[in-house]
Amino acid sequence: MNCLTCTLHGDTAPATGLCHTCGTGVCREHTRIGLRHVRRGPIIGPALYGTERRVLCPDCATAGAETPVAVTTAA
Repeated sequence: MNCLTCTLHGDTAPATGLCHTCGTGVCREHTRIGLRHVRRGPIIGPALYGTERRVLCPDCATAGAETPVAVTTAA
């Protein structure tokens, strides 16, 4: 599988991940990491709050599909 963004720009690069929102293959250069707050634990009782990382394509990261706390480029 190749990166869709690279393919649209006339390049070819292997996909190293999939966008969590739309399922597009993304290469290392086009991978964005979105952070969001999550609640874990039982519905009734004490809950644990944390941050979850999700792989996003540039389009979903720009659109705010995951309402990210921060969007970074994978290093």
